[in-house]
Amino acid sequence: MKVLHKQQQGFIAIIMAMVIMVLVSLIALGFAFLARNNQEQNQNRELSTQAYYAAESGVNDAVDYLKKQVAAGTPTADATSCGSGNPLSSNNYTTSIGSNNTSVGYTCVLFDTTPTSLEYTVEKNNSKVVQVRSGSGIIASITISWQDTDASHQTFATAIPSAFGLLPQDSNKMDAAVKASGNNFAENTGMIRATLIPGNAASLSRANLIGKSQTMFLYPNQGSGVGSQTYLTTTSPSDLNQGKIVKGNCDTAKSPKYCSVKITGLDSLALLSGGSDTWYVRLRSIYRSSSVTISAANAANVPTDLINEQAVIDSTGKANNVLRRIQVRIPLAASTNYPEFAVETAQSLCKRMLVNPTSVALDGVGITPSGSLSSEPSCNPLGLF
Repeated sequence: MKVLHKQQQGFIAIIMAMVIMVLVSLIALGFAFLARNNQEQNQNRELSTQAYYAAESGVNDAVDYLKKQVAAGTPTADATSCGSGNPLSSNNYTTSIGSNNTSVGYTCVLFDTTPTSLEYTVEKNNSKVVQVRSGSGIIASITISWQDTDASHQTFATAIPSAFGLLPQDSNKMDAAVKASGNNFAENTGMIRATLIPGNAASLSRANLIGKSQTMFLYPNQGSGVGSQTYLTTTSPSDLNQGKIVKGNCDTAKSPKYCSVKITGLDSLALLSGGSDTWYVRLRSIYRSSSVTISAANAANVPTDLINEQAVIDSTGKANNVLRRIQVRIPLAASTNYPEFAVETAQSLCKRMLVNPTSVALDGVGITPSGSLSSEPSCNPLGLF
């Protein structure tokens, strides 16, 4: 009789093969998922870049439109909606980028030529002169807010130094007492030197420019609220009004910038016979570059629109289903680039100096020294001595 022996050795091999096939399949699916995800990420990055450049194209078209309006002397109405009334949605501008690619373009461009605030970057030890002009009457107060350009320095001085009126130091190389006081500007937010000059036609005289302009140093002092300073605290200007150190109460939770000072009394009747709707502000950043925001308000403390200085452009670009929105500020064509110095020239400057003249007038009193010059110095045609 033939005996059959049942063996299960091949069954185990089949199970192991199935397990290996499942693992290989899972690994292949994982690699496929990662490859697809990476491809989608690359595509999204590419579409995001296209949408960003489309938004920039919208900004460029808005700049072109505003320049044309200013050159033509046409009043420019702000574009506050994306509807048919928006000039950039008309046939004058092509919103798609490329004649054969209608899926990439800007979908909406808004612009505001009368913002309620102005934004600037003031580099260390450099000045910037800006025009603060109200579009709705007399300016009663101007608020200057500032912080470090990259917002990395968020420490502030604990008190204004009083000994001898010394300003804080610009170096870590100082004694322990000064470091402990917090008055170390190598670590703190920088200072702002601000000079306010009335700019209405009635005040543009030598006497007013000398007697009714005020310079103050805005000090980043730790504190709550907004620092304040009354403009020219006496009716008769004196040296005591110049060069004041004013606390700019600083807090990292504050907006739009960490430190702020509000300068009031700009509508004083004694100051400018009724106030001014135009002021020039000269800003100089000391110790560290600063990002600065300027705003103005009327006597009722209502923010006023500021004209002829900056325009805010808000542009949205689209590439397929990806959107990018950017906002920029541009100087208006009507703005003037004011020089930092009283005299600025791209050519040689001839300065004539007379030594030992025959007579001079000093403060209205004539003085006649002994001796005289046979000839006075003169400039050659090239402007050089």
